Amino acid sequence: MTDDESTIIYHETPLISSDHEVMQLLENQLGHTLDSVDKLSTINSGFIAEDNHVVELSLCHENLKQLPPEFKNFKFLRTLDLSNNQFTLLPGLITEITTLKTLILNSNNISILPDSIKNLTSLEDLTLYNNPIEKFPEIIAEMSWLKSLEIGSEEYINFSDSIKKLTSLGKLQLTLYPTKKFPDFITEMTWLKALVIGGTSFGNLPKSIENLINLEQLYYYNNNLTKLPQSIENLTKLKELSLAFNKLDSLPSNLPNLEKLYLSYNQFSVFPKIIMEIKTLKELHFDNNYLTRIPDSIANLTSLEELNLRKNKLTSIPDSIVKLSSLRELLIYDNRLSTIPDSIGKLSSLENLMVSDNEISQLPQSLGNLTSLQVLYVDNNKLVRLPATIGNLSSLIELYIGNNNISKLPITFEKLTSLKILYLKNCGVTDYSNTLVDHFEYLRRNGCRIQYS
Repeated sequence: MTDDESTIIYHETPLISSDHEVMQLLENQLGHTLDSVDKLSTINSGFIAEDNHVVELSLCHENLKQLPPEFKNFKFLRTLDLSNNQFTLLPGLITEITTLKTLILNSNNISILPDSIKNLTSLEDLTLYNNPIEKFPEIIAEMSWLKSLEIGSEEYINFSDSIKKLTSLGKLQLTLYPTKKFPDFITEMTWLKALVIGGTSFGNLPKSIENLINLEQLYYYNNNLTKLPQSIENLTKLKELSLAFNKLDSLPSNLPNLEKLYLSYNQFSVFPKIIMEIKTLKELHFDNNYLTRIPDSIANLTSLEELNLRKNKLTSIPDSIVKLSSLRELLIYDNRLSTIPDSIGKLSSLENLMVSDNEISQLPQSLGNLTSLQVLYVDNNKLVRLPATIGNLSSLIELYIGNNNISKLPITFEKLTSLKILYLKNCGVTDYSNTLVDHFEYLRRNGCRIQYS
């Protein structure tokens, strides 16, 4: 096969004849066409082509047990997703596609891997999550060029020391691993940059986690974690720390200079003081806890861009929030707020404000100063009116005001010409002036979806 072979159209996508042949065979086997997409989905099959070659292909959720022999003729394929099928063995013909960089085999029935997988010398990412693998495939240890490995099963996996041969591995992900002891080999892989462990019974992290001195990302979710070791502060390169879906109610006195911190779905009732000292923090996700108060010291987080405090027990927002000049997203819905402070109007970078499902009866006039605001959720509150300044929100694309007691919209509402979604269900409005009706018709003509019920 050469690059100058003929080109044939596959459902509006030009492909070289050999790739077209394989796609047609797959279509016949699946009983449906494969769509050209901009990005592969983990739900639907599809493909991406470049220069008339199929370079990325997803065949997930297709109940596949085998592939056509011609499949090996994909000579430029970089990414292959065969998740959620019925493979019991990795088809040997896949190991002949030496251009592969990413191979995703999640949720099949694969228990062993063929030795020929080591022929994939360009492979960087290998994902084997949710397969009945009981013993770590020794052949993987010979693939020293791997950069990312995800492996996990509801069955116990017997790992050998050979995994430590993967010295190029930057990311290791373990999921649904049933043993209760944190594996010792992990903290010996000191070259790791990303470690993701979820859905295990490991419990607390060992002090030896500090050995992972190159770690930049640590995602340790849903592992029955109750306490974080003080040694975590020695991970000086750590930028992202996710501890969601655990049982934490406190943090150690020192943490690295993080940029992203995820503490969702834990048992915090107060803000740990250490958080207010992480001035490098850009994202703080603290939703689904039991917080009752935002401390004034939140003002210290001057680099913060995203703040998620939804589903807590907060009753107010401190005026000091005005110091968060970089804040783009504030999610504080489903709390117990009765007011929004005037100072919120000084958050000039704010693009997304969600305060739904609270007890707010009035919005401040300063809201109109948020000229960068694109999304505003104030539904499910006790609002009786909207401020006239709402018309100043020239960038607003989505507005949710349903389930309130607003009897009339301000005339300035007509200045909101960029809206694409307007949610009015049970908002209380009964007086729609002719001018307002005309404005709604204008919005519809320009692609706005208006929902009354």
